[in-house]
Amino acid sequence: MKTSSPVSGEVFDTKLAAIFNEPALADQARQALQDALALPDAQVCVILPGDPATDRKLEPEIQGIKATMIRSHVTMGAAGVVAGVTAWLVLHFIDIPMITQSSWLSLGALMFFGGIAGLLVGGLLSLRPDHDRYVHTVKAALKKGRSAVVVHARSAEERARAAALLEGRGGTAVSSL
Repeated sequence: MKTSSPVSGEVFDTKLAAIFNEPALADQARQALQDALALPDAQVCVILPGDPATDRKLEPEIQGIKATMIRSHVTMGAAGVVAGVTAWLVLHFIDIPMITQSSWLSLGALMFFGGIAGLLVGGLLSLRPDHDRYVHTVKAALKKGRSAVVVHARSAEERARAAALLEGRGGTAVSSL
């Protein structure tokens, strides 16, 4: 499984949904999208009101989400430790007495707090706040009896091309970052 980001464990990092008033329009848009961009069925689906698999269709990569949680914490935690060491080097270089008089203790403290800050950032990335608007917009539209075409794009470029095509067919697009 090749992912597009060192922090994410998902194959399809970016999500797009287009809301349509009629199921037939959504299905026609899905077909046109697949024909135009040569996207496989695994990347594009239609969600109808009352669909019991709505959550799975919106976020199909359960294992990828778990991997994102692990990778984001490890990557950001390590980056935080490196930032702590870098801060220590800068402070040591400019000869701050508190740093130079207790070098090992100050290095340990800056590494610790840098690592904690990195883990907090990793936790924020694990929450995937960019997906909230995408998920909530689709669920609200489904409650109103509308349908959605969902695209799991491999890149921002693929997402942009899909959004342009779906909006051109009358859909209202919403996406993650």
